[in-house]
Amino acid sequence: LSSRMVEVARQAHGDGALAAAAFDDRSFADVLAEEVAAGAGAEGGRHDAVLFNGALQFFADPVATLQQAAGLLRRSPHSRLVVAHVSGAAFVERERQEN
Repeated sequence: LSSRMVEVARQAHGDGALAAAAFDDRSFADVLAEEVAAGAGAEGGRHDAVLFNGALQFFADPVATLQQAAGLLRRSPHSRLVVAHVSGAAFVERERQEN
């Protein structure tokens, strides 16, 4: 998320569900390594969701990125790995091929 998006969300929802939200600026690999070192086990990571919104196609290795992101999710039927783009999958694939 950009700092502007975070600020807009805090202003709109800062007194509700987002009041305790944390926004981390680290790589998936770094976070995954920290969680393994801290003893993440059978319950998986500590995150309920990971969202890629108009961004996945810019990662050098999208498959590895998704695997690392999935490793951060809590093992729960409610955990979600979300990949979205307003222009759709075909646009994202063309953009990925051009990058």
